[in-house]
Amino acid sequence: MAYRGLDAHLFRGAVIPTNSPLPVFALSYISRLTHELLLTIFMTIANMYDDQFILPMEDTRFRALTIVRRAAQVCSRWRKLLLENGGIWGRVIDVNLLLDLKTEHWRNEVLQRTRTAPLFIRGTVFSPYSDKKRQEFDRDVRKFFMKLFNFTNWERTEVLDLAVDNIAWFSRKTLEYIQRPHRHLKIFRLTTLEDPPAFRTPLDRPNMIAFTKKAPRLVQLECTDVAINLQAHWFSSLCNFGLSYRKETNRSHPFTLHDILSTLEQMPHLERLNIRWAIKRPTKDDMANVQPKLLHNLKKLGIEDNFATCIAFLAKVRAPRGCHFVLTTNDTTYSTDPRFIAGARAVIALFAQNFFSANAISRIRLNLNDSGLIISALDSRPASFEGGYRFRIECALSNAPQEASPLLKFFAESLSPALSSSSITRLLLYSSGKGRVVSIEGLALFLGSLGSLEVLETTAEVINRYLCPFFSKLVEGAKISGRQPPPLCPNLRMVSILSFDVYGTPNSEAPAPNLAMRLLYLFKFREQLGFPIPLLDLTLCRSSLCPLECLEEMTGLSVIWRDRDGGQKVYVCRSGAANETAFN
Repeated sequence: MAYRGLDAHLFRGAVIPTNSPLPVFALSYISRLTHELLLTIFMTIANMYDDQFILPMEDTRFRALTIVRRAAQVCSRWRKLLLENGGIWGRVIDVNLLLDLKTEHWRNEVLQRTRTAPLFIRGTVFSPYSDKKRQEFDRDVRKFFMKLFNFTNWERTEVLDLAVDNIAWFSRKTLEYIQRPHRHLKIFRLTTLEDPPAFRTPLDRPNMIAFTKKAPRLVQLECTDVAINLQAHWFSSLCNFGLSYRKETNRSHPFTLHDILSTLEQMPHLERLNIRWAIKRPTKDDMANVQPKLLHNLKKLGIEDNFATCIAFLAKVRAPRGCHFVLTTNDTTYSTDPRFIAGARAVIALFAQNFFSANAISRIRLNLNDSGLIISALDSRPASFEGGYRFRIECALSNAPQEASPLLKFFAESLSPALSSSSITRLLLYSSGKGRVVSIEGLALFLGSLGSLEVLETTAEVINRYLCPFFSKLVEGAKISGRQPPPLCPNLRMVSILSFDVYGTPNSEAPAPNLAMRLLYLFKFREQLGFPIPLLDLTLCRSSLCPLECLEEMTGLSVIWRDRDGGQKVYVCRSGAANETAFN
């Protein structure tokens, strides 16, 4: 049986109790596990979802519902144990899997097996693209949701973690249940993604109050376009709070800055906060009439809105050291008001210093795009850890001057104190789209703050469009001033090229010939400064390699790449085989 390999793995290194009533050899078989241990294993499987369950999992074999269902088919003992424990089935209400099944019988069977146990309902439901399939799919979803969210089931729901792109799948009666007090609900995450909204529902009626006055066990609330009464008593128990509204609808910005801050003051246990398009743009009077709020236990803060509103909100929030920070703003207008710029710089600098002073970050990414930039801190943890990036700034300008976007300079000035005191050893420098021209001061300040940088991971596009013109202007400035160019990133030891494609020639089989000379210029510039780069890494390059015989001028430079068979090759320039770097 295939389970025997698993048996040995489970018990490898285990201490077998001497007073066990079973022979030692019998304990190695999973079929001999005690009732209590089996129940613990099955409950662990049922609880294996994390905060990111709402993201779809492609391989359904390892979803909890699949594993529990197959475990019930192993033997009569396991089946009896699982069927007697409705709490296990109640924790694996996987809406995606249940809707994928063609028969309604199994959906009803799973609900029946939950008995009267608490329900943990999770899933992401998107409509099919085909009109014909969509009509049939909509009927199935509506029918299933009517049964899943009837009054009896809603009363015993402890977790609702659902994203849908059609709110019309919910009956009006189901949505009205949300207005009633709920004694058991712990987590409520309902994201509606339809655009434009199918119709106005009880979720967004001005007089609608979610859970009315009582939801005493609620610890996590995240919702999109749901009308919320910020005076509700259950806010005091929340640990996670996310309030989102769609920017393009008339539902956005329903609350004042005072409304939000007053509510946060009543949330002593708050650990994660995410506000999206929920705050009306504050006036000067609004700013003068609210005091900063200290959120003692906050671990992660996310804000998305127009830039002025984001800065106004952040200026009135005090987060503890180490707090994760995510700022997103995509309709920023370029302000030349020096007082606003100075104030915004100070606000962002404070949150950056809070984060980098308490978190060991070794990698940072800068992506320059058509409208702005993205700066994000990376480490060994996946991007989905704790619901996304630990530190990320995404900012776009709608009316910035095309000749030199001021964004990089602004954020470089804001982040420089925090980055200078960190131990960042790797920079991922990318570009997408045509990209704006970056100010020399901004790029110099950003690179200058990375004193510990050892590895630059980038593309030929970035070198061609940004770095070489940047270094050329540094040289010109040095000639005019008679001073040596600044030694940016003195510890840089390796450049890693991910692609030789350039904008306008995607997947090009013949990269532009001047890219090799651009790369040579970069290495020569560093050598002339007295800080040569000893290693060029092409092992991660996703495009055709550009012939680099010209690098033979760089004595001692090591070039690493992979041949067609995937083997790693190394060539040291001036070692007598320059044709190696032709990559024929």
